[in-house]
Parts: sequence; structure tokens; C-alpha cells
Amino acid sequence: MGQVTIYLDQEHEQRLKQAARAAGLPVSRYVARLVEDKTRNEWPENVRALPGQWADFPSLDELRVSGPDSAGRAVKYALDTTALVRAATLVTHNIGEFQRIPDLHVTDWFE
Repeated sequence: MGQVTIYLDQEHEQRLKQAARAAGLPVSRYVARLVEDKTRNEWPENVRALPGQWADFPSLDELRVSGPDSAGRAVKYALDTTALVRAATLVTHNIGEFQRIPDLHVTDWFE
């Protein structure tokens, strides 16, 4: 297992220690999890399990019926309205497209 040395000013060191303590983890494990989360190149298993979980969410074929020009808009509309109605968090890499929608919770797993 590799070791990394980082240098932090006192304020950030304290914030790191507080965050690790709040997560119930040693600082080294907390930093390791941050690195794992921020360098992930595939969706977490709990996100990959989501497709098909909501029976009332339109299928991809239903979204494509309106034609290729509007399919992207239809998908975005279906995603944001479903997330809003369910008070869910929308997981996307296209943050800018969805952040403009009031009260919609958005997160970027690839950031």
C-alpha cells in the first residue's frame, strides 16, 4: 500500500480532522475514501441498480417516440420532474443543465 504525504495549513488540518471524526474514521481512511470517491470511473453499485426501479418512469423507447431532436429534452424532463416529485437527488455529470431548476437536488459522481 502506498503512502502519501500532504501539507495542510492549520485551518484545513483541523477541518479534515473534524470531518474524519464526524465520519467515525481515522484521518488516513477518511482521506483514502475521498480519493476513492473523487477518482471513481464508474457508477457505484447502488446507482447502477436504479434503472427500472420506478414503474412510472418512462422507458427509453417511450422517450424516443417523439423523435431524435426532442429525445434529449424528453429524457431531461423525465429525469428532473421524477427527481422533484420524489424529492430525490439527481445523479448526473451534466450539473449545469440541471442546477438551474429550483429545489432540484443534483450531485455529480464524477467530480
